[in-house]
Amino acid sequence: EIVAELISDITGGDLFEVDTVKTYPADYYACIDEAKEELRRKDRPEVKVYKDDLEEYDTIYVGYPKIQYGFLSV
Repeated sequence: EIVAELISDITGGDLFEVDTVKTYPADYYACIDEAKEELRRKDRPEVKVYKDDLEEYDTIYVGYPKIQYGFLSV
């Protein structure tokens, strides 16, 4: 969130948070276990709200946490 706000301040761009319908566990290890299982099943989380029109943008920055466990990387 901090990096997104920094990029927005520098570029003058809009911010849009991609939020999932499903709530993930606050506990780090429980969240990792769930992420591993979703990866194994090739699941993709359902998104609450989509941005209607992306045509007005020339550049879109997408930021996300990178989680590593063993040889898998998300």
